[in-house]
Amino acid sequence: MQKKSTRKHGAKRLQHIARALRDFAKVYNNHKMCPLMHDLLRVLYPSAAIKDKRRVLSRRIKKYQMFQKEHPDFNLPELILRKGKDGTMIGVPEGVLEQLAEFRTDVDKIRKAKGIIVTAAQFGAVLNTSVWHALKRYAEYMGYELVVLPIKYGPIKTVYQKELDKRVLTSTFDEELKGYMLFEDTLLADGMINLNTMRLRPTLTCFIPAAVGQRGYNVSQIFAAPKLELVHLPRLMHDYPKAAMTTGAVTHPSYNVDNLGQQDRTGAIAAAEHTYAAIVLEFSSKKTFHFRQLLATKEGEFYDIDPIRGGALYVTPEKIEHRPDAVNTAYLGDYHAGKTHPDVKEVTFGDGQMLQTLKPKHVILGDLFDGDSISHWDETNASRRTYKSTMGTNFVEKELNLLISELEWMHAQLPGAELDVIASNHNEFLKGYLERKRWVDDPPNLRFCADLFDDLQQDMIRRKLEPQDVEAQDPVNFWIDKHAPFAKTFGRKDKLLLPEGPDSKKINCSFHGDVGPGGPRSSLESFRGWNQWTITGHGHSAAILGPSWRVGTMTHLIEHYVNGPSTKWTHTHAFIFENGQRQLINIVNGAWHGQRKQRPKSAGLGSPGTSSTKTKRKSTRPTRRKSTRTVKRKA
Repeated sequence: MQKKSTRKHGAKRLQHIARALRDFAKVYNNHKMCPLMHDLLRVLYPSAAIKDKRRVLSRRIKKYQMFQKEHPDFNLPELILRKGKDGTMIGVPEGVLEQLAEFRTDVDKIRKAKGIIVTAAQFGAVLNTSVWHALKRYAEYMGYELVVLPIKYGPIKTVYQKELDKRVLTSTFDEELKGYMLFEDTLLADGMINLNTMRLRPTLTCFIPAAVGQRGYNVSQIFAAPKLELVHLPRLMHDYPKAAMTTGAVTHPSYNVDNLGQQDRTGAIAAAEHTYAAIVLEFSSKKTFHFRQLLATKEGEFYDIDPIRGGALYVTPEKIEHRPDAVNTAYLGDYHAGKTHPDVKEVTFGDGQMLQTLKPKHVILGDLFDGDSISHWDETNASRRTYKSTMGTNFVEKELNLLISELEWMHAQLPGAELDVIASNHNEFLKGYLERKRWVDDPPNLRFCADLFDDLQQDMIRRKLEPQDVEAQDPVNFWIDKHAPFAKTFGRKDKLLLPEGPDSKKINCSFHGDVGPGGPRSSLESFRGWNQWTITGHGHSAAILGPSWRVGTMTHLIEHYVNGPSTKWTHTHAFIFENGQRQLINIVNGAWHGQRKQRPKSAGLGSPGTSSTKTKRKSTRPTRRKSTRTVKRKA
């Protein structure tokens, strides 16, 4: 009789504990009533006498989870995962994370890797196995870790399974992604870049507005999204700005459909803009990382630069080929002759450096002429005008001749490439200077500009222009055509679509970016709406917004006319491959990639039957002997 009453008393006690824990869960999971950790602690522990409320809450959560595990028959609800010190980010319930454990990657391996390839997969979506197998092959070949971030569309849905006596996910990921998924934020490069698992709705038209880009303060961020985007933000603590980007996806588009299998407007647009892509991250030193995009076709074919042997690598699900002539175009950051950063110039054009290694057929130059000798910025700046006069840098003829010598040097460095000079606002500074007759009141340039103005008039007469075409040639283009005929110049109305091949995707490289296709609006949004793939410059900050890509600059990352201690400018060039796929390449700390001189594997380059272990031994032994001899010589 006593045992029976004891059991009854024990059961009542357990019910009382379960009731109290359930009441606790109602408050803890109510993120509307308690959006911040401060609100949660205030509601749970209103008494001011309780010290260290966070520690008390932590113990309460542990007791809850222990009771939940020991007494599953009470069917206590899962606790939401509150992330961060403020508790604002609502994550996945821990029970759901347990079900996803078999998909989880090894975070320690990611942190120790020399490079990683990051893409994203959507819950419940069908895996594009062609893209996935190509990325896997490439990651193995490079010796990099392959990481997949989750994309959530709508709430994560669970259903109660009676036989398991717990709630289970109604949709998850493809079996092939087991061991590759990352479910928590991960800092890399000694805290310089973060793989961010914040949920971004995959049907958004713009994934990284200012509020999203600012997440993480000074730390660069990579977010999961089914399209490629890139923005840069200024930061005071470092020379190079903060990057915020999205990954692209490795799953097929999967959005809501009706009973007839039709998508709504939002889903249809999202599916049309869906991009199969990944981000390559390389770490060349403790606090330096390099990134670039891998833009794939739905068949899983993509190109990547080959900084070791030159040209590019062509990757498919079945093979990897070295293609030394696959780089068609290099669209360079704004050049600004006379103000070009010497290190960036050397890394771009120098012997054995970027352009000599990748061998592009076209090199596109925007803002080739800087116009500092006649700058309108100095009309109200007597100090700069006086200094330039003292240093002899206020002669426009001297600046034009410097431009020609720069072109001749480029031509000598890249004899097989066509130098394309496109119309841009700094080039047109000279045109405005002549047309407004500012040279009449500028004695150092009066004689030269009078002759140049007359030459342009004679050129118009010689060309016998129709009334609708009466306009003087751009004076910078006129000077280049006269003194550097090996370079090709383009006016505002000239088209430059590359690559030239009939089957390649055409990128419009005609625009510099200072004026849009319909007038003065020159934002990336205006180019996005022009129904063309474009690459532009002018903004000095690399960016991607759908089909519109933008390069950076080749100058220093701040100029005299900037009103602030830092900018979001970047040293970035764009490269277009022979099929129209493209990449942005950054120059950071004097380097343009983070690859080692010798890759750990050569499988996939015509040797599919070779054992990867044997290949690795063959490739690494000579390196070890060489480095040992070097150490002895130094000693």
